[in-house]
Amino acid sequence: MIPQYPQQIITQPFANKGNIRVIPDGKQVQGQASYAEGFPVETQLPLSNGGIAPSRLDFNGILNVLSALGFWQQSGGQMIYKTNLNYTRPSVVHSNGRLWWCVGNNGPDAINGVVAPGTNANVWMDFMDFLTTGDGSTGSGRPGGAAVRPVGELIHFYGSTAPDGFLACDGSSFSATTYPQLAAFLGATVTPDLRGTVLRGLDIQGVRDPDGPSRHPGSYQGDAMRSLKGKFNADGPAEGVFVVEGSSNLRAAGMGIFLGSNTIFDASLQVPVADEFRMKNISVLICIKHD
Repeated sequence: MIPQYPQQIITQPFANKGNIRVIPDGKQVQGQASYAEGFPVETQLPLSNGGIAPSRLDFNGILNVLSALGFWQQSGGQMIYKTNLNYTRPSVVHSNGRLWWCVGNNGPDAINGVVAPGTNANVWMDFMDFLTTGDGSTGSGRPGGAAVRPVGELIHFYGSTAPDGFLACDGSSFSATTYPQLAAFLGATVTPDLRGTVLRGLDIQGVRDPDGPSRHPGSYQGDAMRSLKGKFNADGPAEGVFVVEGSSNLRAAGMGIFLGSNTIFDASLQVPVADEFRMKNISVLICIKHD
């Protein structure tokens, strides 16, 4: 049959204001229900044969739990992660203010053991990352089955604070307990300080970066420019960055000096100057993925 949304909603858990008995995992009292046995066999026997009538409190207790779960889910509630439960792919839970997609079995009875969301990307994946990139193992997800975004990925963010899943690369300290994957990746608990810098591709062969063979990811290279040289020749034209126009190259007879005012070199007469060499730029926040 084709399922249909029920017309009657659950307005509150069953027996919400009634008497209930909390159902135990295993049988504790003769005639009472448990999750392991349900209603025990003695509740099926006639009272004349030693049977025990099923308890109203047990019925209320069971229906209360089931209807409470339905009431929660009907209202848009998501299951909260618990360390005493077992999870299998593709479970979705809520933990630490975020939704997590289970990509590896975990829990007290699983081979992976108890693995809390946010501590191992091979077991729990941020649900929003799954929706936008895929789950990394089957190529499923969006867009186009893209791979999982790795810890350590850098992004440029048009804002002053890092978005969810990222920390600002401003040299700040962070907690290895809160961000264990990033701490393991960096081998430190301080984010790279990329403030006021541009990124340059790693060139360990030195093809385009002369310092490349001695550099590593995160190494800093200060500003510089090619050497500019020039010379005024006593017996010939000026060289290099200097150029002499008109009669300014005349010399006093027999003397190796120029007539007129002193000659100076001032780049600010031609181009904007500052205390650094820089390109035209727009400021953005560089962030690093932490899990």
